[in-house]
Amino acid sequence: MEFEQFEKRVEKARAEQPLLFGLERDAIPDREEISRFQQEYGVRLPEQYIQFVLRYGGGYFGYTVLYSLDRGSPFYLGAHNTKEPGELLFIGENGCGDSYAFCVREGRCGEAVALWEHEEGRVLPAAFSDLFDYLIKTGLKG
Repeated sequence: MEFEQFEKRVEKARAEQPLLFGLERDAIPDREEISRFQQEYGVRLPEQYIQFVLRYGGGYFGYTVLYSLDRGSPFYLGAHNTKEPGELLFIGENGCGDSYAFCVREGRCGEAVALWEHEEGRVLPAAFSDLFDYLIKTGLKG
């Protein structure tokens, strides 16, 4: 899905359910903050994630939360991930102890969003085709 299509879905949801968007959002980063995070954590973030945080910041988003680049937020992406290059970059959770993540290969995040099941200690790949799919289905319940 293209960013413009995603924004249209968000605006429709905001018009129909304005209370979903009443909670405070995290600060919107600039491109320098994005680059600094990528260098510090040794990972290249997906373009959809970058587009989203440059427009919405992160944190509360409808019915879900997306970890942000706001270092002062409890939803700071770095606080939920280690600086050691890993196979997953956690971007949110489902409220039941499971986490949503991008799979990381050779320092690049994939576009798909996987689900890490904490009880089983395993990853279910491609729970969502991309970040916008994840945000529409979990944040907008669409």
